[in-house]
Amino acid sequence: MVSLIFNGHTAPMTENKEQTPSTSPQAAPEAASHNHALATEDNTEQASEQVGDAEQNKAPQAAEANLQNETNAVAETASETEDNTEQDSEQVGDAEQNKAPQAAEANLKNETNAAAETASEEEVEADEEVVDEDEEVDFQDAPGEILFSWLRESTEEDKVWERRRSIQQVRNRVNELFDEARSNQLQEFLKQDEVTEEDFQFQPSDLLKKLRELTKKFLDKRQELRKNLEKSLNANLLAKRDILDEMRRIMTDETDIPKAAQAFREAIKRWREVGPIPKQAADEIYSSYRHFNQQFHEMLKVNRELHEMDIKKSLETREGLIKQAEDLLQVESIRRSLELLIPIRKEWREAGYLPDDVDQQLFERFKAACDALYARRDAHRKEQDLKRQANLEIKTQLCAEVEALAEGSYDSMKDWKAEEPRMLDIENRWRSTGPVPKAQSDEVWDRFRKAKRQFHKHRYELMKEKSSELSENLKQKMALIEQAEALKESIDWKETTIKLIKLQKEWKAIGPVQRKKSEAVWERFRAACDHFFQAKDAWFGGKDNREKENLEAKQALIEQLKSQEKPESEEAGKQVLQDLQKAWDEIGFVPAKRKREIEQEWDAARKEFLAAMGLDPAQLRKAEYSDKLERLASGDNPEGALTDERSFLGNRVRKLEEELAQVENNLGFFNISKGNEGLQKQFDKKIERLKREISIWQDRRLQLKHFMKQKGL
Repeated sequence: MVSLIFNGHTAPMTENKEQTPSTSPQAAPEAASHNHALATEDNTEQASEQVGDAEQNKAPQAAEANLQNETNAVAETASETEDNTEQDSEQVGDAEQNKAPQAAEANLKNETNAAAETASEEEVEADEEVVDEDEEVDFQDAPGEILFSWLRESTEEDKVWERRRSIQQVRNRVNELFDEARSNQLQEFLKQDEVTEEDFQFQPSDLLKKLRELTKKFLDKRQELRKNLEKSLNANLLAKRDILDEMRRIMTDETDIPKAAQAFREAIKRWREVGPIPKQAADEIYSSYRHFNQQFHEMLKVNRELHEMDIKKSLETREGLIKQAEDLLQVESIRRSLELLIPIRKEWREAGYLPDDVDQQLFERFKAACDALYARRDAHRKEQDLKRQANLEIKTQLCAEVEALAEGSYDSMKDWKAEEPRMLDIENRWRSTGPVPKAQSDEVWDRFRKAKRQFHKHRYELMKEKSSELSENLKQKMALIEQAEALKESIDWKETTIKLIKLQKEWKAIGPVQRKKSEAVWERFRAACDHFFQAKDAWFGGKDNREKENLEAKQALIEQLKSQEKPESEEAGKQVLQDLQKAWDEIGFVPAKRKREIEQEWDAARKEFLAAMGLDPAQLRKAEYSDKLERLASGDNPEGALTDERSFLGNRVRKLEEELAQVENNLGFFNISKGNEGLQKQFDKKIERLKREISIWQDRRLQLKHFMKQKGL
């Protein structure tokens, strides 16, 4: 839609243009030609507006963009409505001023000047949005503290409406901070033992909670402002209807034209003070307003004095406005200069009627001053466009780099961490790069964010796999700890040492566990091993003294056995030998160099006692072994103890048989000649001893077999 201005008053021009009744057919071609030129200028400015609009919001979501468009539409409606209001009120001044010229020529002149001014007005209003780019804040990757400061300042200092375009980007960033915090908490949570993602409960920080609270407060205030705006528009509509009724009453009283003119001007003043109205009611209201102004214009033609006074006042006003517009070129801030131009142009529009030649000259000067300001703005806009395009190229390249990292293969956390510095460098370069054109802002940011999340997803998956692996390692190490703790009190130094060394090797072969538990499980395992080896060291540290004491104890038993009187019965004798043998077995090791000697002395004493009693040694051995089996069966683990005994007997018999076979084999290699009978006797004696021992151990195996059968084992 192209807008025309009647002496500074905006009126819409659509396909079905409303013609002023006084427009003459002769003036139509000239008006059409002039309107065409101005429409071209207006379209140029609108294109310029679109470029500016494309630069504003950094990364709003589609829903917020639609919401902003609706809000802008309300504001634009208000602006357009006010323009229409201003346009018609100025027609009153035209009616007073244009006494001599014909109505058709005056109306045509008004339309011509108005169209040019409308183009400039739209340019200023468009620039009001473009200028906001100078203060545009990029909230992508902004820390929570910056968002908190911005939201608090916006809500506490009543800046909600002027900052409404940025809230969606802030909301997006707040949501990202929540996602990042949740992801970090989840990763830490999964490092615990035997937990799943379903058990996780997110606990946002106080800062995140405050950000959500302030965001909601901002949105609530914005919604309230929109409702108030709608109420204001409706209230303004009622006020302007009342003013129209008053104008109608003034027009019916023609007894005192000057008095009526004053009353009508006061009504116009109040009309201008009333704000915008709903768009859907604009046609009806302003059609009535134009009608009353046209009628009042005809009434004022009869009063030339009023006409001349208005021309003088309008001339002074417009000269002053031109000076103000020209002085704005000295204002350093482009944004500030264009803000100051808006009220100047509004006042120009309301300045009143001038003769054609004067009006045209002043308008050209005013338009030149405005165009100079717009040219400065356009140059700045072009410079910003070039910078944003360069930033787009940089960020597009950064997206490609992040995507390369996101598509990489990471078999371990070590592989992922090797690429993490590159990711941090890319993020720093992204933050240091300025904004991009709005048309590509969402696309390039979504691309970067998606690739970044994919890269960090690899870490999450590796952490999840690692957590499962660490939990399994912990289970295996806890099993080794239990085994070590079960062995730490053992005094079977040789076998236990072998077992603990094996456990230590298995421990080293198992991978790591969770860092927070690693030290605890290792200390527990080491404590069990140290306990045993310290006890072993202490034991062998006093070995010589103990062996000497054991030797003296065994010598005392031998003397005790030798000094025994002849028992009254065979059973009593067996009991004495069993008791002494048990005491003998319970005594520990003796010095190695005395072991054979003391064993021989003990065997000799036993044989001497048995000979005195007349007992069979074989029967005595059987009785002694039977007593040993009973002791094993009465222990904590009889089945295990008897099974170990069976294995021991089997190994003992096997070794003796192997030794016997070796001796007999060696004997076959010797050529026993005359004079070597002594060597032959040695071999025979050893073979006889081995066979006797094998027979004894075989008897014990058989005795053990019957015993276990009796016990049901």
